[in-house]
Amino acid sequence: MSERGRWKKLISYLKWNLTWGGDPDRLKMLEELARNAETEEDIPFSIRTRPILNQFQKEYWGAYLTLTGSRQFTASGIAEIPYREKIAWLNENEIYDQDERNDYIQLITLLDNAYLEYYYEKNKASTGK
Repeated sequence: MSERGRWKKLISYLKWNLTWGGDPDRLKMLEELARNAETEEDIPFSIRTRPILNQFQKEYWGAYLTLTGSRQFTASGIAEIPYREKIAWLNENEIYDQDERNDYIQLITLLDNAYLEYYYEKNKASTGK
């Protein structure tokens, strides 16, 4: 299985959050509609299709969210999460097993690339460039 396939659920979760989770008021309204739904079809599509992470995936998601704050901003927009920040986070969290470190770095990089792709496509669409 490719690395992207291995982490497909987390990438789907990121994309769902970028599409539906960015506005807390809208998300709260959608969740309220889902709670009051009488049938499955009455539940908003966005809620029905929300990926649910397991505990293992939540740990990686938490690492990614923490590291997004270490992005640099350049003249052309946002930059990727620096490698040194990923290593510092692993050390701070006492993750020393090389396979586990590699998994974290690969996943954070995949999520970061998916986010940057989304960001630049959205920016391109809004500026027409």
